[in-house]
Amino acid sequence: MYSPNETRNKKKKIREENGLCIYCGNIEPEENKKGCRVCLDKKKYYNKSMPFAKEKRSQYQFSLKHEVIKKYGGQCSCCGEKEIMFLTIDHINNDGYKDEDKNKSFYYVLRKNPIREDLQVMCFNCNCGKAQNNGICPHKLITKSLDKFKDDRYGNKTLMDKNTKIDWPENDKLVEMCNNYSIGTTAKKLGICYTTLTKRLKNRNLSDLITKKYAKKMERI
Repeated sequence: MYSPNETRNKKKKIREENGLCIYCGNIEPEENKKGCRVCLDKKKYYNKSMPFAKEKRSQYQFSLKHEVIKKYGGQCSCCGEKEIMFLTIDHINNDGYKDEDKNKSFYYVLRKNPIREDLQVMCFNCNCGKAQNNGICPHKLITKSLDKFKDDRYGNKTLMDKNTKIDWPENDKLVEMCNNYSIGTTAKKLGICYTTLTKRLKNRNLSDLITKKYAKKMERI
Protein backbone atom coordinates (compact mmCIF):
# COMPACT_ATOMS: atom_id res chain seq x y z
CA MET A 1 0.00 0.00 0.00
CA TYR A 2 1.65 3.20 -1.20
CA SER A 3 1.24 6.55 0.50
CA PRO A 4 -0.04 9.48 -1.64
CA ASN A 5 3.49 10.88 -2.00
CA GLU A 6 4.95 7.51 -2.98
CA THR A 7 2.20 6.99 -5.57
CA ARG A 8 2.77 10.46 -7.01
CA ASN A 9 6.53 9.96 -7.21
CA LYS A 10 6.06 6.55 -8.82
CA LYS A 11 3.83 8.06 -11.54
CA LYS A 12 6.37 10.82 -12.21
CA LYS A 13 9.16 8.28 -12.55
CA ILE A 14 7.16 6.18 -15.05
CA ARG A 15 6.29 9.29 -17.11
CA GLU A 16 9.92 10.40 -17.11
CA GLU A 17 11.06 6.96 -18.33
CA ASN A 18 8.47 7.13 -21.12
CA GLY A 19 9.68 10.57 -22.23
CA LEU A 20 6.54 12.42 -21.11
CA CYS A 21 5.89 15.46 -18.92
CA ILE A 22 6.06 14.26 -15.31
CA TYR A 23 3.18 16.56 -14.32
CA CYS A 24 0.47 15.89 -16.92
CA GLY A 25 1.89 12.84 -18.71
CA ASN A 26 0.34 13.91 -22.02
CA ILE A 27 3.09 15.50 -24.13
CA GLU A 28 6.88 15.60 -24.35
CA PRO A 29 8.68 17.86 -21.88
CA GLU A 30 10.72 20.93 -22.76
CA GLU A 31 14.37 20.39 -23.67
CA ASN A 32 16.50 19.76 -20.54
CA LYS A 33 13.32 19.97 -18.46
CA LYS A 34 11.06 17.36 -16.88
CA GLY A 35 7.82 19.18 -17.59
CA CYS A 36 6.04 20.61 -20.63
CA ARG A 37 5.76 24.39 -21.16
CA VAL A 38 2.11 24.54 -20.02
CA CYS A 39 2.81 22.71 -16.73
CA LEU A 40 5.99 24.69 -16.06
CA ASP A 41 4.13 27.97 -16.54
CA LYS A 42 1.41 26.81 -14.14
CA LYS A 43 4.03 25.78 -11.60
CA LYS A 44 5.80 29.13 -11.95
CA TYR A 45 2.55 31.03 -11.42
CA TYR A 46 1.66 28.86 -8.41
CA ASN A 47 5.05 29.50 -6.76
CA LYS A 48 4.62 33.25 -7.22
CA SER A 49 1.06 33.27 -5.84
CA MET A 50 1.76 31.02 -2.82
CA PRO A 51 2.73 33.84 -0.37
CA PHE A 52 -0.46 35.75 -1.24
CA ALA A 53 -2.57 32.61 -0.86
CA LYS A 54 -1.05 31.90 2.57
CA GLU A 55 -1.71 35.45 3.71
CA LYS A 56 -5.29 35.23 2.45
CA ARG A 57 -5.89 31.97 4.36
CA SER A 58 -4.31 33.49 7.47
CA GLN A 59 -6.59 36.52 7.29
CA TYR A 60 -9.62 34.29 6.79
CA GLN A 61 -8.78 32.18 9.86
CA PHE A 62 -8.17 35.36 11.87
CA SER A 63 -11.54 36.78 10.83
CA LEU A 64 -13.21 33.51 11.91
CA LYS A 65 -11.52 33.78 15.30
CA HIS A 66 -12.70 37.40 15.70
CA GLU A 67 -16.30 36.42 15.01
CA VAL A 68 -16.24 33.40 17.34
CA ILE A 69 -14.52 35.22 20.23
CA LYS A 70 -17.05 38.04 19.94
CA LYS A 71 -19.88 35.52 19.77
CA TYR A 72 -18.73 33.89 23.05
CA GLY A 73 -18.32 37.10 25.03
CA GLY A 74 -15.20 38.83 23.66
CA GLN A 75 -13.13 38.63 26.85
CA CYS A 76 -11.48 36.12 29.16
CA SER A 77 -14.06 34.62 31.49
CA CYS A 78 -11.47 34.56 34.29
CA CYS A 79 -9.27 37.66 34.20
CA GLY A 80 -11.23 39.85 31.76
CA GLU A 81 -8.50 40.17 29.09
CA LYS A 82 -9.98 41.64 25.86
CA GLU A 83 -7.05 41.66 23.41
CA ILE A 84 -7.94 39.18 20.65
CA MET A 85 -4.30 38.08 20.27
CA PHE A 86 -4.36 36.73 23.84
CA LEU A 87 -7.71 34.97 23.63
CA THR A 88 -8.78 31.45 22.72
CA ILE A 89 -11.72 29.09 23.16
CA ASP A 90 -11.55 26.89 26.27
CA HIS A 91 -13.44 23.68 27.04
CA ILE A 92 -14.98 24.15 30.49
CA ASN A 93 -15.03 20.40 31.18
CA ASN A 94 -11.47 19.87 29.89
CA ASP A 95 -12.69 17.57 27.11
CA GLY A 96 -11.25 19.30 24.06
CA TYR A 97 -10.20 15.96 22.58
CA LYS A 98 -13.86 15.41 21.58
CA ASP A 99 -13.65 18.29 19.09
CA GLU A 100 -10.51 17.08 17.32
CA ASP A 101 -11.39 17.02 13.64
CA LYS A 102 -8.50 17.66 11.27
CA ASN A 103 -10.84 18.06 8.30
CA LYS A 104 -12.69 21.09 9.67
CA SER A 105 -11.66 24.40 11.18
CA PHE A 106 -12.74 24.57 14.83
CA TYR A 107 -13.60 28.27 14.58
CA TYR A 108 -15.56 27.66 11.37
CA VAL A 109 -17.70 25.02 13.13
CA LEU A 110 -18.30 27.30 16.13
CA ARG A 111 -19.31 30.24 13.94
CA LYS A 112 -21.75 28.09 12.01
CA ASN A 113 -23.42 26.38 15.01
CA PRO A 114 -25.31 27.79 18.04
CA ILE A 115 -23.44 28.80 21.19
CA ARG A 116 -22.36 25.82 23.28
CA GLU A 117 -22.66 25.85 27.05
CA ASP A 118 -19.46 23.78 27.51
CA LEU A 119 -17.23 26.43 25.91
CA GLN A 120 -15.91 29.77 27.13
CA VAL A 121 -13.41 32.44 26.12
CA MET A 122 -10.12 32.41 28.02
CA CYS A 123 -6.76 34.09 27.56
CA PHE A 124 -3.86 31.76 26.83
CA ASN A 125 -2.39 32.51 30.26
CA CYS A 126 -5.46 31.30 32.11
CA ASN A 127 -6.00 28.46 29.64
CA CYS A 128 -2.47 27.09 30.08
CA GLY A 129 -2.60 27.62 33.83
CA LYS A 130 -5.84 25.66 33.95
CA ALA A 131 -4.20 22.79 32.05
CA GLN A 132 -1.28 22.72 34.51
CA ASN A 133 -3.46 23.15 37.60
CA ASN A 134 -5.75 20.11 37.32
CA GLY A 135 -8.45 21.88 35.29
CA ILE A 136 -8.80 24.98 37.50
CA CYS A 137 -7.35 28.39 36.66
CA PRO A 138 -4.67 29.33 39.26
CA HIS A 139 -6.41 32.71 39.62
CA LYS A 140 -9.25 30.89 41.37
CA LEU A 141 -7.48 28.12 43.26
CA ILE A 142 -4.01 26.57 43.17
CA THR A 143 -4.33 22.80 43.48
CA LYS A 144 -0.85 21.73 42.42
CA SER A 145 2.44 22.22 44.27
CA LEU A 146 6.03 21.11 43.76
CA ASP A 147 6.92 18.10 45.88
CA LYS A 148 10.46 17.14 46.79
CA PHE A 149 11.56 14.19 44.70
CA LYS A 150 13.75 11.61 46.36
CA ASP A 151 16.41 9.38 44.85
CA ASP A 152 16.32 6.35 47.16
CA ARG A 153 19.17 4.50 45.49
CA TYR A 154 22.09 6.09 47.31
CA GLY A 155 21.62 8.17 50.45
CA ASN A 156 18.01 9.29 49.83
CA LYS A 157 19.23 12.51 48.19
CA THR A 158 16.80 15.19 47.03
CA LEU A 159 16.75 15.67 43.26
CA MET A 160 17.29 19.18 41.85
CA ASP A 161 19.40 19.99 44.91
CA LYS A 162 22.90 21.48 44.71
CA ASN A 163 24.07 18.82 47.14
CA THR A 164 23.46 16.14 44.49
CA LYS A 165 26.34 17.45 42.35
CA ILE A 166 28.92 14.73 41.84
CA ASP A 167 32.34 15.46 43.33
CA TRP A 168 34.49 13.47 40.95
CA PRO A 169 37.97 12.47 42.17
CA GLU A 170 41.03 12.92 39.94
CA ASN A 171 41.35 10.43 37.11
CA ASP A 172 44.21 8.48 38.75
CA LYS A 173 42.31 8.30 42.02
CA LEU A 174 39.15 7.15 40.25
CA VAL A 175 41.01 4.35 38.44
CA GLU A 176 42.65 3.31 41.71
CA MET A 177 39.30 3.13 43.48
CA CYS A 178 37.77 1.03 40.72
CA ASN A 179 40.69 -1.39 40.75
CA ASN A 180 40.85 -1.63 44.55
CA TYR A 181 37.12 -2.16 45.02
CA SER A 182 34.89 -2.56 41.97
CA ILE A 183 32.98 -0.27 39.69
CA GLY A 184 29.73 -1.01 41.54
CA THR A 185 31.27 -0.39 44.98
CA THR A 186 33.00 2.78 43.77
CA ALA A 187 29.70 4.04 42.35
CA LYS A 188 28.04 3.54 45.73
CA LYS A 189 30.85 5.37 47.50
CA LEU A 190 30.42 8.32 45.13
CA GLY A 191 26.63 8.21 45.49
CA ILE A 192 25.96 7.58 41.80
CA CYS A 193 24.66 4.72 39.66
CA TYR A 194 26.83 2.10 37.94
CA THR A 195 26.07 3.38 34.42
CA THR A 196 27.06 6.96 35.27
CA LEU A 197 30.48 5.80 36.44
CA THR A 198 31.15 3.56 33.42
CA LYS A 199 30.23 6.42 31.07
CA ARG A 200 32.62 8.68 32.94
CA LEU A 201 35.43 6.16 32.51
CA LYS A 202 34.71 5.74 28.79
CA ASN A 203 34.44 9.46 28.10
CA ARG A 204 37.84 10.03 29.73
CA ASN A 205 39.46 7.01 28.03
CA LEU A 206 40.06 5.30 31.36
CA SER A 207 38.27 2.05 30.59
CA ASP A 208 41.44 0.24 29.51
CA LEU A 209 43.08 1.06 32.84
CA ILE A 210 40.44 -0.83 34.81
CA THR A 211 41.02 -4.48 35.70
CA LYS A 212 39.82 -6.81 32.92
CA LYS A 213 37.30 -8.37 35.27
CA TYR A 214 35.40 -5.08 35.38
CA ALA A 215 36.20 -3.93 31.84
CA LYS A 216 34.08 -6.80 30.50
CA LYS A 217 31.14 -5.48 32.45
CA MET A 218 31.58 -2.05 30.91
CA GLU A 219 31.44 -3.45 27.37
CA ARG A 220 27.81 -4.39 27.97
CA ILE A 221 26.79 -0.84 28.93
